[in-house]
Amino acid sequence: VGIGTTNPNKGRLVIEEANKPFETNDQANLLIYSTDAQAIGVGGTLGLGGVDSAGTRATFAVIRGGEELGAGRNEGYMAFATRPHGSFAAERMRITSAGNVGIGTTAPFDQLDVSKSTSGGVGGRIVVTNPAAAAANNEVDIGFKASSNFVATYYSSRIASILTAADTPADLAFFTYLDGTNPGGVERLRIKS
Repeated sequence: VGIGTTNPNKGRLVIEEANKPFETNDQANLLIYSTDAQAIGVGGTLGLGGVDSAGTRATFAVIRGGEELGAGRNEGYMAFATRPHGSFAAERMRITSAGNVGIGTTAPFDQLDVSKSTSGGVGGRIVVTNPAAAAANNEVDIGFKASSNFVATYYSSRIASILTAADTPADLAFFTYLDGTNPGGVERLRIKS
């Protein structure tokens, strides 16, 4: 199917139209609306899926643009859902109208909120990985910029996990920015493995 084009590719929907800015209300190259009455959670959805081995259509993931605060309001959220084996799609991540991102929560408290309810176990986790082969001085870190005044490639401080040798537990090191001579900062404290 081609919209705005006479040469669509087989098996695809192709829409060719001028750019539509976010800042202009109801402007997009493709709009998906719900015809339900405006209410919390109501909005357009886009399902992504395929055909299983039995030839049955299955939805694997869903993206929803929904009403966040109810009738008479226009604040919207974007939700991403995935489908586990033997069940239906469930929401996994949400971006609120304020721009907060929630993973495992539909009500993120701040800019990034990672949540996992596990009684007696580990809750929300963020994993930072260096996929290179294990070697001395391999490192992963989390950097902090306390101000936009810092040079773009410098942190104001950072925490790093550093291997001291291949296939050994890593040290945890804390760095602060000293001056313009060391973009990685100066190590202030190290907890040995």
